[in-house]
Amino acid sequence: MIYTIGADVATLVQALQNPGDALKQRAVYALSLLIKSGAPVVHRTSAKLIAAAGGVHSLVELVRNGSASLATQATIVLAHLARSYSEKLLIGSEPNFIALLIEHAGAGGTAAVQAIRALAHNHFGHRVAISDAGGVETLVAIERRNCAIASDALRVLAQNDVIHAKIVAYRGGVRALYFRAFFSEAAFEMYVHPVSYTHLRAHETRGNLVCRL
Repeated sequence: MIYTIGADVATLVQALQNPGDALKQRAVYALSLLIKSGAPVVHRTSAKLIAAAGGVHSLVELVRNGSASLATQATIVLAHLARSYSEKLLIGSEPNFIALLIEHAGAGGTAAVQAIRALAHNHFGHRVAISDAGGVETLVAIERRNCAIASDALRVLAQNDVIHAKIVAYRGGVRALYFRAFFSEAAFEMYVHPVSYTHLRAHETRGNLVCRL
């Protein structure tokens, strides 16, 4: 059964490179059904097959160069793929793709916000890239329009991460963390009680390094 699905996935990924938008639309829709339907084990298998067939790069190219509707659909599939750790790394390694997602999110792309949240979840390197590309400011601006998804994305950036909690607080994300009660103990401590560099160093871990200037 898996071999059959694998062959079908490879065919769908190839269709993403077809010059006709109609065929691409059908292929993206079919991939979205594979990645969203059925049991979790089916999701994981489908995600691995899509990645193995080169689907991540093809979907990213659709977000970059496809029509608005194709870009949105491709982003939705990528957001679902990003829930898997190995596929998350592939997506995050695509050159300038995180910056592109932030641009789409700022233009009103809900799927892009979902993808940013998925990439940030449990991966420090992606959280740094999102912050460096201006993602915090963009998410704060979206959150001010009462967007719960953006608020949740900010929570993920700050969760159990005192460095990013402070970044979110200083850049205007306190409302997202406090009034929606989406904060970790570390985040609350950071914006209610300012702490010293020594305190930060005392709580430093391999995953959360304190900048040495």
